[in-house]
Amino acid sequence: MGHWMDGYLARLEQLRQENLAGGGPERLRTQTTMGKLSARERIGLLADPHTFEELGSLVRDGRAPLDGRNRPSPGDGVVMGFADIGGRPAAIYSFDFSVMCGSPGDQAVWKLNDFTKMAGQMGVPLIGMFDSAGERLSLKGGDSGLNGLGELLKNTSRFSGIIPRLGLLLGPCTGTLAQLPVLYDFLIMNQKTAFLWLGGERSTPEAGNAAFHMERSGQCDLIGVRPDRRKR
Repeated sequence: MGHWMDGYLARLEQLRQENLAGGGPERLRTQTTMGKLSARERIGLLADPHTFEELGSLVRDGRAPLDGRNRPSPGDGVVMGFADIGGRPAAIYSFDFSVMCGSPGDQAVWKLNDFTKMAGQMGVPLIGMFDSAGERLSLKGGDSGLNGLGELLKNTSRFSGIIPRLGLLLGPCTGTLAQLPVLYDFLIMNQKTAFLWLGGERSTPEAGNAAFHMERSGQCDLIGVRPDRRKR
C-alpha cells in the first residue's frame, strides 16, 4: 500500500498499544490494590468472548494540563463499544480510573454523547460502568466540554423508555457527572467501593455510599456485595 500507508498503520498500532496500557502500569497496580478491576477487565467479564468492538479509541485530551504535567489520556478516560452479552447486542462503556482518575474531558463527554445516541437509534441496551472522580478541571474551564456534558445528560434522558439503560457504580462518581448514573433505569452500586455524591457538605460519614442511596436517597436499586476484584 506504500510507505505513507505503512506509517499510518504503524501509528494506529501504537495508539492501540497505548490504549491497552491505560494510565500506565503504576496506575493499574493502584487500581488492583484498591480491589478494583480495570475498565477493560470489566468489559471483558461482561461481554461474550471476542465480541467487543471498540469505538472512540483514538481520541486524546486535547487541552494543555493546568499544572503543565503531561499525562497519558488513551480514549480520554473512557473505553466504549458494542458487544454481545448472552448472544444479544449491547452498547457498553466503562470509565478508566487509571487515566486521570477516570475524569472525563471534552473528547470523552462528546464521544459518550454520540455513543448514547447510537445505542438509542439502534435500539440496543446501554450499560455504563462508573469509576470516576468527576469531570476534569480542564473541562470546567471551557464551553465545549460543558456543552457536551449537557448534551450527554439530555440524550440519556431522551432515550428513557426507548432502550434499557443499566448503570454499574463500581467506584466513585462525583460532581456534575453524578447526575448521569441516576438517570438510568436500574443502578447497581458496589457495597465496598461505590460512592455517589453531587457535591456539598456531607452530614454523616455514610453519606454517598451504597447503603445511603438504597435507604435514604432512593437512587440505588441493588447493592452488589461481591468485591469488584476477588482475592485469590
